[in-house]
Amino acid sequence: MMQVPLDQLAESESRYAALEQIPVRDTFPGLAEEIVPADVPASVVAGNILGADENMQRRKQMLATVKQEPVDFAFERAIGKNDSVYSNFVELISQAKQRVGRIAIKQGNRNVAFATGFMVSYNLLLTNWHVFKTKASVADSEVQFFYELDIHGSPGSAVSFALDADRFYYASKELDYCLVAVSPADTTGTRSINDIGYLFLDPALGKLGNEEEEALNIIHHPNGDYKQLSLRENLFIKIAPTSIWYKTDTAPGSSGSPVFNDQWQVVALHHMGVGQKNAAGDYIDKDGKVIPLVNGAIDASRVVWIANEGIRVSVILKDIALNFPDEPLVKDLSSPKQTTLTAQEKLPAKENTTPSLTPKTPAMETNNPAANVNISFPASLIERNGMINIHISQGTGTAPVTPRRRQNRPPRKPISKRSKSWSRKPISPHAKAISPPSWAAGSISPCRNPKRR
Repeated sequence: MMQVPLDQLAESESRYAALEQIPVRDTFPGLAEEIVPADVPASVVAGNILGADENMQRRKQMLATVKQEPVDFAFERAIGKNDSVYSNFVELISQAKQRVGRIAIKQGNRNVAFATGFMVSYNLLLTNWHVFKTKASVADSEVQFFYELDIHGSPGSAVSFALDADRFYYASKELDYCLVAVSPADTTGTRSINDIGYLFLDPALGKLGNEEEEALNIIHHPNGDYKQLSLRENLFIKIAPTSIWYKTDTAPGSSGSPVFNDQWQVVALHHMGVGQKNAAGDYIDKDGKVIPLVNGAIDASRVVWIANEGIRVSVILKDIALNFPDEPLVKDLSSPKQTTLTAQEKLPAKENTTPSLTPKTPAMETNNPAANVNISFPASLIERNGMINIHISQGTGTAPVTPRRRQNRPPRKPISKRSKSWSRKPISPHAKAISPPSWAAGSISPCRNPKRR
């Protein structure tokens, strides 16, 4: 159960109420105190809002820089005039989702809550402050990548990495973010964190266009479930000095998820927002039941969000650099080509995980290693024979019979009629049954007490 402090929710709602009064992004100065979280340094807040015209110029420059599709085509989509995407959109999703993991918050070996987090360098994971409020709260927690369904609808093989708060940990309550180090190798010691990769946090402005026009995408593990994607149904509605607001179909319990634009650049860290209340002012779940208040917090997984707030990545980068100006792991965040690789470089080779497009049958158990059959043979066999035939069947557990190889030998002499004949004289019902000799099998039906003539 992921608890969200009530005071954070109240502050978020207050910011949203103030933002609703602002028609365009140019009119922020008079309301700055109402829309900026308390105790955020002025240097982190300053210069984060561009005028509408300048922002659209930056947006077009950004589209030209990423070079994923024709600029004019992408720009039309950014201003809400085109819903089509090129097919490389699928590959970009595949690449991005690999870097997003399910956080299992543990006490010993027991899972007590779940959240989402994502790699932002080869060493650091980004999630929310309300997920890990203190260094000690990280404890035995893990991040699990590939916790998702395969093309047959079966659970894939997740890869778990322990979190290493002793190597690095920092969290900001005001901006609700947490950066924590990840162990170099997974819990089995066979996979490197380098294999996962990371999502680069671009500090530049211009990653989003106008409000009420541009769509957003979110990858998340709602309530600890298998990985889900909320694609292009998340409308960007407001921008503030430290956050953006969007209407989304994000399910409850998605704390710590990355929010993307259509170019799959991370624009924000999913945070919280405005929750649905009843007439008495109590937070209610989807069934209209009041969510109980426990120690000044409520269960975030039950909240029905009316609007969502995400902390801008450019603001997170400013804040973390201000607090750790000389930390190499922090400097890596803004230097994607110079990232310090501290994870182990050489690990045992991974098996081929290329998915099969064969329709799944009930007899197939893709998530059961014991049910898989691995076949290997020298390539020279194909070169020599040109073709190899492999027959696999569901047997009874007995060893297969290998047919004898034919040899060049003279044919057997035909068996005489007399030797194949059997007596059919009446016999006692108590007589013992005897099978015919093996050489006579298949010639005639065996009878009891055979006697040669």
